[in-house]
Amino acid sequence: MSTTHNSPLSIEQIERNFREIAPPLNEAEAVLESNRCLYCYDAPCIHACPTHIDVPSFIKKIASGNLLGSARVIFDANPIGAT
Repeated sequence: MSTTHNSPLSIEQIERNFREIAPPLNEAEAVLESNRCLYCYDAPCIHACPTHIDVPSFIKKIASGNLLGSARVIFDANPIGAT
């Protein structure tokens, strides 16, 4: 299965604007990517996250189309999660 992502900005583009370096995924792309999660027993992603967000929980919510619930998981752990 291949995924298509918006291409990252070039150095020249970054120097001229303040857009995201790697543009965000649209809803379909987010669901596709969330289905790649292995839901590891020890969830190393939680330990790697500096705010220890429950990554598997928000990934499961994205996979089921519950984007608002996913955002809640992030904001409950990190109120400035939108930055």
